Amino acid sequence: MRKEPLVTDEYYHVYNRGVDKRDIFLDIDDLKRLEESILEFNRTYGIGSLANIRKTQIESKPLSV
Repeated sequence: MRKEPLVTDEYYHVYNRGVDKRDIFLDIDDLKRLEESILEFNRTYGIGSLANIRKTQIESKPLSV
């Protein structure tokens, strides 16, 4: 667990690996989710979860005729 808080306007090296050194990206969908997460969670306000963002995006799309 992190002992020092994350601070705004600072750079951090974030890394991870799977349990037992297993791959954490098994297919292209895993990489797409990472990209989506980086874009959505890199905001100054909270979004809750990706599911909330996706639901909002679907609800705001106009119906095609």
